[in-house]
Parts: sequence; structure tokens; C-alpha cells
Amino acid sequence: TYNLAIIKNRTRFVKYCQSKKIYIHLNYRGLHESKILKFNRKNFPNSSFVSKNLVRLPSGPGYTESEIKKIIKILNNY
Repeated sequence: TYNLAIIKNRTRFVKYCQSKKIYIHLNYRGLHESKILKFNRKNFPNSSFVSKNLVRLPSGPGYTESEIKKIIKILNNY
């Protein structure tokens, strides 16, 4: 399961997470931003919004329950 969040100021959020040693994923990109496909970038405002504001929070079987609780507490303080 991936926990996704839309962040208003992703740059500030990333800096906060890095300062707390929380690693998030920013690898979401709309198809119109792909170098393989040729699209007019202005025609996909929703996709552009997601590409610029969506993050994947730490999750999955690699984390213990106590680690997830610690991460949640830190993120709630943001």
C-alpha cells in the first residue's frame, strides 16, 4: 500500500522531511512530461498539478509499526 499526499508547498515539505530523516518519494510524473511522448504541456493542468504536488509517504512491509507511528507523529507536527 502506498500512502499518497498532496502537499501545497512540496519544496518546504521535502526540506522538513529531510531534516527529520524521513525519506519520501517524488517520482510521480505525468505522461505529458515524458521525453518519449510528445504532448502540448499546457493541455494537462490536472496531471501537471499532481506531478508538482504529490508525494508518496514512507509505507510498506519494510517499516515496523513503531517506525510508522514515529513517522506519523513527526509528519503531524509539520
